[in-house]
Amino acid sequence: MSKEEKMGDFEKKILENKVLNRCKSIEIVSSEKCQNACKYCYRVKKHSKSPVYSLKGHHVKTLVDALLNQIEQDTSFTKVRDFELFGGDSLIDYADALDILRTINREYKPQRITIPTNARMLQELTINDIRRLVDMETPVGFSLSVDGISDGNRRLSKIGKMLAYNEEVNYPKLLKIAKEFGCGFHPMLSFTDFTNWLPTIKHFFENMGVIPYLLEVRHSLSHGQSLGAVKELVKVRKYLESKNLPKESLKNANTTSGSITPRGLGCSALTTLCIMPNGDIPFCHRLIDEPWLIGNVFHGIDISKAVQYTSTMDHRNFPDCIICPIRRFCNGLCVGACYEYWGDPWIPITTICDYMRLKYYIFGEVFEDWKNMLYNAGGRIKRDILLHHVSETFGGDNINKILEEVS
Repeated sequence: MSKEEKMGDFEKKILENKVLNRCKSIEIVSSEKCQNACKYCYRVKKHSKSPVYSLKGHHVKTLVDALLNQIEQDTSFTKVRDFELFGGDSLIDYADALDILRTINREYKPQRITIPTNARMLQELTINDIRRLVDMETPVGFSLSVDGISDGNRRLSKIGKMLAYNEEVNYPKLLKIAKEFGCGFHPMLSFTDFTNWLPTIKHFFENMGVIPYLLEVRHSLSHGQSLGAVKELVKVRKYLESKNLPKESLKNANTTSGSITPRGLGCSALTTLCIMPNGDIPFCHRLIDEPWLIGNVFHGIDISKAVQYTSTMDHRNFPDCIICPIRRFCNGLCVGACYEYWGDPWIPITTICDYMRLKYYIFGEVFEDWKNMLYNAGGRIKRDILLHHVSETFGGDNINKILEEVS
């Protein structure tokens, strides 16, 4: 619908039932610059081309008000949803971040505001400075994206060096911040550095008492990296189990726990309305180019595309996924990564699919919860079919070798 048109009752009902009712959060890309130049970052080129350093509170208000106008909603829509500030790093400018938080709290009163951050600025702030950021009626939380002993992946960018940040992460300071403000840690597991996965978890758990939220970087990889990474991930799971932690705590590690995605994708793309600084509403903050936009808050929303990219989107209907033995349980690949790899977001990265099948098979052989999920829940997966797939890809001898080493 263009900004001059109002939705009819039918269009409004479709938008509400198929898109808005599924929306749990509003994500604002408030900065397109970053203090880091991470080896695996997918936004580096986008940041280099963008003139946007940091939005201010009134910019965010303009964007959100325009969104509400387009979807014909008032602030009752925002009060039952979360907000997220994304970048770059949304804490690249303290004054702007504080202004944005105060604006969102004052104008929209969401249930929660989440800030994923590389923690460069956060570790330099005083506790009182941080208290100002969270001193809102709306709860404010930080997700600390730091990689432990693998922080060599997260080098400073030109901006980070210009701002005179120390490349070394101040973990004692971050732990103090995390304990006081309830922050979580979110290291990324890079396949080029898989031998450091277990030492990284030990770093967080033994030195900080933290079970971090783990996620592999979904870039293409070799068969050797797949074999090594799966073996290392089994070690991570067994290490955490050896600490006799509650089952719920083990789930905090994310990728080592089996889970079922009822539909669509395992990420938040289908339940989040993302707004770019220019007002574009993309499929997600990684897939931001045409034709993957559902509209613009100033110029209109294509309702048919909005429905297509939310309620009707299910990766399990992609041709490659239809015949995959772990189809019912796989969370799907990152469509942004697939787009950057193939130029098409709906074509899976083959080596990632190979890795996922190998991981599911090995974990199903080693851990009871995975075995029950894969094979005993109504017999959804035939073990011999999955074994055939992974053996054909990686070789039966390699599969047996992994199982011997991790059993």
